[in-house]
Amino acid sequence: MSEVKLETLIGKTEEQAKKDYMLGLIASVKKKVILPILQPGLNKDTIVKSLEECNKNGYNSIIALPSYIAGLAKQKLSYSSTVGVVINYPLGENTISATTSEIKAWAKSGVDEIIVVLPLSDIKFNKCKISDKILKILSKLGKKKQVSVMVEGCKLNDAELGEFAKKVVGYKIDKVYTSTGFKKENYEERIIKAYKTAKNNYGIKFVALNDIPDIEILQTTISSFDYVVCEKATALLEETLSKITI
Repeated sequence: MSEVKLETLIGKTEEQAKKDYMLGLIASVKKKVILPILQPGLNKDTIVKSLEECNKNGYNSIIALPSYIAGLAKQKLSYSSTVGVVINYPLGENTISATTSEIKAWAKSGVDEIIVVLPLSDIKFNKCKISDKILKILSKLGKKKQVSVMVEGCKLNDAELGEFAKKVVGYKIDKVYTSTGFKKENYEERIIKAYKTAKNNYGIKFVALNDIPDIEILQTTISSFDYVVCEKATALLEETLSKITI
């Protein structure tokens, strides 16, 4: 029997196979990164640049304030990146009627994901009466759009976080963004534990939107969450991946 060479079987050299494997791993990491356009007052060039970066580098998606979506929609035709709109950012403190109207309007638009910031005051002091209504509306839209919620989870105590987690996992929500990005400390374990303790029948994904100053914290966050939202994460990631050798 003649010698069987792995290189012949896979149609490439061992070095090429290693490189392809590494590129596949890198791509899977990048797919966990969501780029944010959540700062007010950004110009068109900045928005377009973010879309180009997302598309070129293979990041998961972009999430943006409603005021930026029109500009992204015009550019999106040339790119494959998905776009999500963030309603009521950053505090979520809007009337239920205004929030409902905005959700219904975006449901008819070309955005891929609708994310609603839930009001913290409602969760802490109003037994989630407003949040419940928002969750029910989003759940009904689940077949047409990706639907997600965002909440400043680190400002909830353990009991509040536990009750809220039970409530959220009872709805068909795609993602829970566990922060609005203002908290600087590491709070991942407590928040993730609360959601995972609650019975999750719908495969909800968890997204971190917190400050990431270095690659060590980025590594911890990416390993703990399904996705991470942070502008600096992209620079850290590119710098780190460029140093990896086969």
